[in-house]
Amino acid sequence: MKSVDKEDLDDAYEIIPSTFYKGFDFGIIGYDNESQKIILMTSNPEAWKKLNLETHSKYEYTVCIPFYELDVFEERVSILGF
Repeated sequence: MKSVDKEDLDDAYEIIPSTFYKGFDFGIIGYDNESQKIILMTSNPEAWKKLNLETHSKYEYTVCIPFYELDVFEERVSILGF
């Protein structure tokens, strides 16, 4: 691995993967190797009701979906200081 100083960078981004699933916006929070599915999360209670999502904590609803069923897009958010 090569070390890079901050001064050597022109810009930096946080990349946030997301997808739309059955009409709702979901963040991608992981991948389950055992089931080979993408783990999606939303805080939308309407999605929870309509899609019968799992609840892990208040206002965090998840579902696991095979990758081939999703159209993934990435949002680039600039990191302050660049």
